[in-house]
Amino acid sequence: MFDYDPSKCQDEFLKPAFKKLNLDSEVQEILQTPQREIKVEIPIRLHNGKIRRFEGFRVQHNDFCGPFKGGMRYHPSVDMKHCRALAFLMTWKTALFHLPFGGAKGGICCDLKHLNTYEKEILSKNFINKIFPLIGPDIDIPAPDVGTGETEMAWYFDAYAKHNGYMPSVVTGKPLNLGGVDGRTEATGRGVHFATLLAAKAHGFDINNLKITIQGFGNVGSHAALYLHQAGAQIIAVSDADGGIYNPEGLDIPTLFNEMQPNKDAKVNDSNIKHEYISHEEFFELKTDVLIPAALEAAIHSENVERLNVKMIVEAANIPVTNNADNYLKDKNIPVIPDIFANAGGVCASYLEWSGNHQRYSWPKDKVFNFIEDAFKDTWRKITEVSEAEQISYRDASYLVAIERVAKALYQRGFY
Repeated sequence: MFDYDPSKCQDEFLKPAFKKLNLDSEVQEILQTPQREIKVEIPIRLHNGKIRRFEGFRVQHNDFCGPFKGGMRYHPSVDMKHCRALAFLMTWKTALFHLPFGGAKGGICCDLKHLNTYEKEILSKNFINKIFPLIGPDIDIPAPDVGTGETEMAWYFDAYAKHNGYMPSVVTGKPLNLGGVDGRTEATGRGVHFATLLAAKAHGFDINNLKITIQGFGNVGSHAALYLHQAGAQIIAVSDADGGIYNPEGLDIPTLFNEMQPNKDAKVNDSNIKHEYISHEEFFELKTDVLIPAALEAAIHSENVERLNVKMIVEAANIPVTNNADNYLKDKNIPVIPDIFANAGGVCASYLEWSGNHQRYSWPKDKVFNFIEDAFKDTWRKITEVSEAEQISYRDASYLVAIERVAKALYQRGFY
């Protein structure tokens, strides 16, 4: 088994920033320790009459800079350890972008293939019924993640309203007519696109000759592919759980995107566009300028990192590169654009949804996208400034900026 422990990865990524900031060991421990961890039992009656027990989790890592904020994941891999690591990530991500949030993450350990719509609704609402005293518009604001979307967020909103009345700002990623923001679905992929363009320009790549491979063609990967294709890049390969498709001249991304959108169960290899099928192993060995891992954690690890033939990696997923693989890439001078920067488009849009809900105002899509673009440009400027001044990687620079902001808030708020 390759080297992946999500908590260890996070701890290793924090160490360089802790050392440079010369933080007291007690403060380091505070920043590494979640403020609250919640685990609940959720028994429901299935459509066949049988009782099934599920486990739900919510880790509230840090709220020094604002209320807890983070996604809710429905997946068989969901457990406290993964929620803890991803909650840490949200703290640093929101701090890096100077958003008034802290970090949280949660989810339910379940296999969606074995649940119908009714069962998913009951499961979702019963979960909120268990944790509603510990969430709220200014306490903890859930959002979509792997396995969830606007439907689940609408169920959360409804369950919370039964206890506390109409408060759309309790959750983001909702449908438009329930207070959602136009552009939220595309926002994370849009942010990955901006991050890739900014990094490519900084390293002298010509976008019109840029070859890109994208691991994962779900919501984030597909939208990133579409926007990068529109910008002039060649997406030569994409993959999903069953394998990948490849065309050295560039895939027909608009057609593939339209084929995949109506059917969440569609596989990229079923597409009618011109391509050849490749395995997961072959996908990671392709020669490309930019590799964008946009699926689950630990896609790039000690057992496959040496086979990569890439010039840059842009992390669209959360923790897609393990700490050992990251050290190898540093040694090879292959820049990694870190997740806490590259995939923050979603939380930027969520901030507009949350703030707009407080004001009963709906942001138009063009302003949402303009806000995301400006936020990425400003944050990239700060990251590169610190990276160049300190002669450190983009990841280390990002963590240095984020941790300094959170630590400053901790000291300013005091300890009484």
